[in-house]
Amino acid sequence: MNNFIFNMPARVLFGAGQLNHLHEEKLPGKKALIITSNGQSAKKYGYLDRVEKGLELAGAKHAL
Repeated sequence: MNNFIFNMPARVLFGAGQLNHLHEEKLPGKKALIITSNGQSAKKYGYLDRVEKGLELAGAKHAL
């Protein structure tokens, strides 16, 4: 295996109400990949819809 350095800086919004501020963030690109588990809670409780809407408001296309 070749040696390499992988750098992936990330900004994490954590805490109650932070999802409401997703659209205000300066995103590093115009495309987002949303990855969830097989569970249904993200969809059932509306979090997935809120993430998708926040990305749309920020001008980012997304794929699930």
